[in-house]
Amino acid sequence: MQVWRRGNLRDMTVVVGEIPDEKITANRPARNAKPADFSVARLGLMASELTAEQRQAMKLPGGLLVDEIRNPAARGELRQGDVILALIHKRATTEIRSVEQFNKLLAQFERSANITLLIRRGEMQTFVTLKGVN
Repeated sequence: MQVWRRGNLRDMTVVVGEIPDEKITANRPARNAKPADFSVARLGLMASELTAEQRQAMKLPGGLLVDEIRNPAARGELRQGDVILALIHKRATTEIRSVEQFNKLLAQFERSANITLLIRRGEMQTFVTLKGVN
């Protein structure tokens, strides 16, 4: 398989499989001690910034933990417990560090825009494309 990554084509070997739900749950990061009071309203979900302990345990510089999805039909493959690592739009990749930064990025897009999110689910990373970010 060929992928476009940071301005270059790369050849990759891909193994297709399904992760059982119980394995995803076992690898899900621990809940924040504080309430999930951060909202990514435009996407219809609640997300919070990873704690220092979560970042260290998952060896990540940042990201947003998806705490709740308020409109599952519109959000497709995004799941509770996913960690949003980056937003990709028109070949530009932006690493996500905070809810405020993510909301500012979303505010720049038209309501009909399609975006792709790089997410971490359990021990793997995958891409989720959201059609229409209203």
